[in-house]
Amino acid sequence: MFAPLPLRELPAAQQIIQMLFGNSVSQAISLAADLGVVDLITSPKTVEELAAATSTHGPSLYRLLRALASIGVFSEIDERRFTLTPLAACLRSDAPDSIRNTARLFGLPLISRGLEKCSTVSRPGRLALNRHWEQPIRSHTCPSIPNKPRSFTPA
Repeated sequence: MFAPLPLRELPAAQQIIQMLFGNSVSQAISLAADLGVVDLITSPKTVEELAAATSTHGPSLYRLLRALASIGVFSEIDERRFTLTPLAACLRSDAPDSIRNTARLFGLPLISRGLEKCSTVSRPGRLALNRHWEQPIRSHTCPSIPNKPRSFTPA
């Protein structure tokens, strides 16, 4: 199967292109963490099994898993059958060094929408997230967002 090249082995232009995809990669990892896909893959699983367990659309989940496999988070060992890679281990909720909640945090509109405003605040010198949400980022909790952490403490 395809194994992505480490970033440092790619030509400079390809490294920059990978960096430009950073937000998409962040959102894909966040979605996988939020769905709990990593916790479900205790042994190789088909997309159909994972879609049923997460109540998601199979073809859409397949695209997500393929995208994450292209950067080494998952491995597609057979057609439509995935397993974890060592990179995904820290996204498990039971991992001692789990960053699952941090990954979920980066998918929240509180973070992603605030980051959209970075270009509009780079000159005035105010923090983008504070300016976007019109209050300090630390004052936010997430009670209105279902299945999201109530605060940033777990992240």
